[in-house]
Amino acid sequence: MDALVYGVPDGVPEQLDVAIHAGTSDECRNSWCVVFRPPGEPRAALVAYQTEPNRWREFWTYDAETVGRVDCDLDQSF
Repeated sequence: MDALVYGVPDGVPEQLDVAIHAGTSDECRNSWCVVFRPPGEPRAALVAYQTEPNRWREFWTYDAETVGRVDCDLDQSF
């Protein structure tokens, strides 16, 4: 199973089995993204973007095509 987490490197408990992709750019500081790639299907993605302090726009999807696009974009951006 792969769980990928993207965002600011502010710490993750050691017991979590995730791959962390961290940065300090504005995009990293103002977004929070997760891609879940278990064996087989379904895959899932969460993308959240801070629009103002403590206010977020987000979406969660299991749609395979959308998850694939999110995964690819995050892989290229981070």
